[in-house]
Amino acid sequence: MSRAARVACCASFLVLSWARAEAPRERSFLADLTPEAEQALLDSAAGTALPSEGRALLERILDAARTYWFDAGLVQVVTDVRWFATAPAEGEGCAVLELRRWPGDTVVAVYALAGEGPPADGVSVRLKGGGLLVRPDGAAGRWRWEGRLETEAGARPALWLERGEQGAPGRIGALVLAGDAGLGEPAISDLAEEAALVVDNLEVREEAWRVAPLLPAGSEIVPPEGAVVPGDGDEKRQPWQVVDGPGFTLGLPPGIRARRLDRGIEAPRPVPGALLWLRGRFRDRDGGWVVIGDGRRAGYVVEVRPADAGWAEGKIPPRGAPSATMTAGVPFLDAAGWTEARSARAERWSEPGFAGSWIVFRLGFADFGVEIGLPVLEGRQSPSLFWVPLTWRGPGRPPAPPPIDPATRFGIRFEHLGKLDQKSRPWTSGFLSGPGFRLEVPKGWTPNATLRSENGYPILIVTESGKTVARIVRLEAGDPLLTPSEEEGWAPRKRAGSQRAAAAYVKKGGTAVFVAPEGHGFLLEPEPDAEVDADVWERMLGSVGLTPVGGSPTGVE
Repeated sequence: MSRAARVACCASFLVLSWARAEAPRERSFLADLTPEAEQALLDSAAGTALPSEGRALLERILDAARTYWFDAGLVQVVTDVRWFATAPAEGEGCAVLELRRWPGDTVVAVYALAGEGPPADGVSVRLKGGGLLVRPDGAAGRWRWEGRLETEAGARPALWLERGEQGAPGRIGALVLAGDAGLGEPAISDLAEEAALVVDNLEVREEAWRVAPLLPAGSEIVPPEGAVVPGDGDEKRQPWQVVDGPGFTLGLPPGIRARRLDRGIEAPRPVPGALLWLRGRFRDRDGGWVVIGDGRRAGYVVEVRPADAGWAEGKIPPRGAPSATMTAGVPFLDAAGWTEARSARAERWSEPGFAGSWIVFRLGFADFGVEIGLPVLEGRQSPSLFWVPLTWRGPGRPPAPPPIDPATRFGIRFEHLGKLDQKSRPWTSGFLSGPGFRLEVPKGWTPNATLRSENGYPILIVTESGKTVARIVRLEAGDPLLTPSEEEGWAPRKRAGSQRAAAAYVKKGGTAVFVAPEGHGFLLEPEPDAEVDADVWERMLGSVGLTPVGGSPTGVE
């Protein structure tokens, strides 16, 4: 049986006799509350309904449950326990306080501004060269700006809130970047409202403001680091992520939020021994939605020491759902083979009160085990979920390649360079290979195969932000593009034989065709609107090597 068939059998066994549940989205105002905070909130209601309006509910949480107090000298604020402080950058134009809301993709950065109000032209501060033109915000001494902030990951919505401070020789400016916390795009507005309340609750120490350096009008501010563009993922447009855990790496689909738990900031609802926290939503390559986690449950990765026989055989409930009961469980041989584990299992568990299912993977090694638990609300049949455990890599091993095809049915493979190879080839992301060809993929680019086609083509080359920059098309023997004419702008490439091509052609703009001795060929074409560096593109064309067709040149069954 092929690897693709074995993975499909494992997935199908776990999905029998169960109807997919469509769980309504909870408002994020109550998401990620600790069990203690949630109980205190319910006790405060004394049997009556909680406020339905977001701001009133957030105020009730502050009144009923334990709070955190953050003091930055110039400003101080009280929040609920889902907020934590991170160290802002140091230097001119930097924030005096930076707060984030669990899991950290919603951030409030606070700045100390000179003057009682913005200048006459309304340009309060500048953000990466662009001026923030503020406008009155409906109350005396308050102003705001809404726009987009360009980050390395892409553009994300941003909000600038500003207010004067009576008795202080300046005013507060706050940059709000609302994330989705892995709860989906509708949560963004909820989290923006939570962040705005934090800004409203800021208190100023007037004495400190009289001696502190304040930013003059028009100063350029430094935004917080690590901004993540909110929103759901899409496997067809965005590459998989590689997450660095303590002593391991793991591949995750786009749209999944991950947070290490060994760096001092615990999850609101901890899982014993968890090293990694996971939650999010994405559309898989077959077009179906996959939803992992809700406001109370998240996925996790746990290292189990020692991994006894009961755990390895699935007799012990998952760490994240100790009250769950097993519905199905099978050996997962492919996970063992890819991760070099001695044993591997895939299981489905049912937890009381949870509309979805826990999909749990166990990898057994010589002296420890790895448990990956995913509370799946929707899309538990997706092959992408079963690729996640295959990507676990321990110390000293390079990260796993992303799943160009989770079922590996096309024989197309992308191999990331290891850390040592990256030093000698800093311009290369990895090697893309398939039946009949092999080439180097430039740094920052990732290939994605087309799963709904018969052969996986076209292969789209995308950037880290999901923008398509090029495509690779397989041309069957007899295709007119294999014999392009000079009148159409084509010119022969030099030394085609060195790339095992019977012929090769290129035209203005970089589009190239490589003709194999067997008669078929490959078209490499940059996207018309993509800004592709000519030297980078030529380096990729120069790396193309055609290979004999037959057998399994990529090692994929």
